Amino acid sequence: MARVYQVEDSREYCEKRGYQIIEFLVIAEVASPSTLQREGLQRILEAAKKDEFDVLVSWEFGCLSGSTEDLDYIFKLFDKHGIRYETVKNF
Repeated sequence: MARVYQVEDSREYCEKRGYQIIEFLVIAEVASPSTLQREGLQRILEAAKKDEFDVLVSWEFGCLSGSTEDLDYIFKLFDKHGIRYETVKNF
């Protein structure tokens, strides 16, 4: 589960860059191998396919998925839709 400082730091990261936060989504499911079917991640992928955002910010790289195969799929989808992926912690 996201810690309070992760939420605060993420909001501050977006504000400093002038990003408009469309939705602040805390994904409670654990990122582990083969996690492409997590409900929260599915919401992100569906929104990406509909071009509903152009930057996705997460706390750290490992929050998205623990599977390199899934990450390959996700980043190809993001690239196809012109979406940038940024992390707060690993920046």
